[in-house]
Amino acid sequence: MRIGIGGKDVGAMLDSSATHMFIADRLVKELGLWLSYSHTLMKAVNSKAQRIAGVPYDVPITLD
Repeated sequence: MRIGIGGKDVGAMLDSSATHMFIADRLVKELGLWLSYSHTLMKAVNSKAQRIAGVPYDVPITLD
């Protein structure tokens, strides 16, 4: 589906029962988002926990 992030149209896969949202580093750079530092770790199945790249705040997201 297409969504708007920071006023730009991007493709996305939505999970209505997800507790978090993730965005690729490449898209963060493309959209010019600023990430604040975070101590948060993320662990996927069968992998080591890794620190997330950061958290963007105050970024408008629109769904059509």
